[in-house]
Amino acid sequence: MSQNLIEKQVGSANGSHDGDDDNNVHRHVARLSISVGDESFDERQKFLFSLRNQHKQESNETLDNTKETEIEAEEGTDKLSVKTNSRTERTKKRKELKKLKRREKKLLDDLSSNSSSAESLHESAIAESNEKVTVPAKNVRGSKRRRSSVAQTVIVRKKKFLESKPQLFIFGDREKKASISSIRDLLLYSLTDMDVKPRWCKLENRKSVDKFVIVFLRGLTNEEFGMPVLKDETDPLLISKYQLKPELDNFPQIFKEVVPMVSPGSNKCIYSTYSSLVSYSLSKKQKLAIQKENENRKIVLPDLYLKLEELTFNNYPIHHDVEGATKELIDMTRDFKSTKNFEHEGSKTFALDCEMCRSEHNRILARVSLTDFENNVLVDELIIPTEPIVDYLTQWSGITEEKIAEAETTVEEIQDRILSIVSSSDTLIGHSLESDLNILKIKHPKIVDTSLCYDHPRGPPAKASLKMLMSSHLDTSIQKGFTGHDSVEDCISCMELVKLKLAKGYLYGKSYNMESLFKRISQNYKLVKTAAGVKIPKSSVVIGYSAVKNFGHHETQVQCRSDDEVVDEFIDKQPSHDLVIMKMRELEFFKKFSANNTVEDLELPATEEEMLRKVNDRLKRIYDNLSPNSMLVVCSENGDTREMLRLQELCKTFKYKVEKGENNESVHVKDDSWTEDNSEKLAIATEVAKDSLFLCTLKAEDSDITRSSTPESPLTNENSFAE
Repeated sequence: MSQNLIEKQVGSANGSHDGDDDNNVHRHVARLSISVGDESFDERQKFLFSLRNQHKQESNETLDNTKETEIEAEEGTDKLSVKTNSRTERTKKRKELKKLKRREKKLLDDLSSNSSSAESLHESAIAESNEKVTVPAKNVRGSKRRRSSVAQTVIVRKKKFLESKPQLFIFGDREKKASISSIRDLLLYSLTDMDVKPRWCKLENRKSVDKFVIVFLRGLTNEEFGMPVLKDETDPLLISKYQLKPELDNFPQIFKEVVPMVSPGSNKCIYSTYSSLVSYSLSKKQKLAIQKENENRKIVLPDLYLKLEELTFNNYPIHHDVEGATKELIDMTRDFKSTKNFEHEGSKTFALDCEMCRSEHNRILARVSLTDFENNVLVDELIIPTEPIVDYLTQWSGITEEKIAEAETTVEEIQDRILSIVSSSDTLIGHSLESDLNILKIKHPKIVDTSLCYDHPRGPPAKASLKMLMSSHLDTSIQKGFTGHDSVEDCISCMELVKLKLAKGYLYGKSYNMESLFKRISQNYKLVKTAAGVKIPKSSVVIGYSAVKNFGHHETQVQCRSDDEVVDEFIDKQPSHDLVIMKMRELEFFKKFSANNTVEDLELPATEEEMLRKVNDRLKRIYDNLSPNSMLVVCSENGDTREMLRLQELCKTFKYKVEKGENNESVHVKDDSWTEDNSEKLAIATEVAKDSLFLCTLKAEDSDITRSSTPESPLTNENSFAE
């Protein structure tokens, strides 16, 4: 910032103290914040010296004016005493003198405050970096504490929360194993104003926590730390007491203990730890507030149309008639065909569903169905494959080799047929309809998506299946047996769900038991604000391998193709976000805890030692680039899943084994390879997969781990974890 601009800003901040309204004088005395750009230290120091002298000169001039006022007041008082000696006039004279003295004292206090601000400004310039100089305001007598700044880019942080640094204490003597909710409670306690104190640890001065970073590192187990099986462990385990693998030497420098954790799941499978993290239960008060606000809210069909933001976040192709659509968004699918506006008789509301098979590299369109508002079938066609099919996905699509051999319609022909029936002014309904439109390469502006009209019982970001919605709301069973989905049945189901929603109102089908973690964080304003007094909401970013497909509107997502790229994106994105979630998967792929169906040609190390060294180096890069006063959590998400996955695949074969029966029809045949013994084995393997762990630390400003060995918590009777 140039000196002239700084002078202009300082002059504007000081303002004029002239005028008769003395009660407003203190309002001109406020915090002065300026940003210093690329000038040398000497130039800035010279300017600040001149600024200080200018303030002193102005103070002296104002003081002289005050003395002149005092003399004039005294002369006026003498004249008043000559005119009369009566008791009433002497009383009046004393009152006027007191009033003048109070006025004088107030002006002197204000001038002193201005002078002190100039001195503080000079001292701060010498002590602080070349980036920013912040001068605290005096608490002017009789005024409330205020903040102001002329430079709009300046961020002013509440000083009282920075006087003491945050501290983290982890408790021992745990009666219950930690879960993903343990991490979520600490996250919400650190980044929001929610009073959800975690029970497994104590965080002091939580408002000084700058950022919260979570690294999901699947494949990390007790074996890497030389620890016993964590199944029966509830207390944190000191890393220093075990034989850590030498390739992970950065871990004990950053963390002190491993916290055993149980992953969410049933006795047959494990649930997504990430999904469980990013949603939480609403309080009873919050639920009642939502109910009261929306209990009588009626809706019509246009109320269910997806807005541009929702279309974008859910990967819909953008039609040019969508309100607010930019040329850039429209051109992203320039090879798609768009519905056109035309007049036609009959229904103006349609339901669409497609079935797909899989080629070697892509999904292949296999069947298209379209129904109207009265559930009349307008289109139901099998589609000639554009590529050789390697998997018919019969248990989901209902498509078999025999069926697809009867196809006579091409993709281009079905596109034109749909465009001849559906006008751009009509309504198109479907369940996760973006998949159908993208495979059809068709764009439409007025979309109703039943996966977004109705919430999953666990809340966002989870989405309920069409089968679940029909069972829950219409007591109807669809997609039964092993024969797969029926696209006509799915169209009719979507139409009936929309009719039910319109009849029941806004709240029907909405889950207000759960709320998105990202939404909650975005609604919490930072303890900083701009010079204009505008509060800044907190923001979140998720960095991983998944395609960018947001289930909400409150987080940024970044797709990567390697763990190194994940770390690079973290270093780039961290300064702009308060919550960072990273998903690193190379260790998981190396150990074959899951198949790599995400990234083609991903090069993995040849040996376990090399793989662990890479993990170790990436963790060090993350920690070295982590902002001071930030929380870092490394979570394994789950344990060894290999046996569980093997048995699940065997169970799937048992359920969907198909052979030819009478009249050459496909029939379901029970596979004798699945026994009761296998069910027990699956339950045991699932328990092993649930055994997970996490590590947690708080990076202090001096990069040392801020941790007390013997803390005392007034909030719990648990003994604190001590070395």
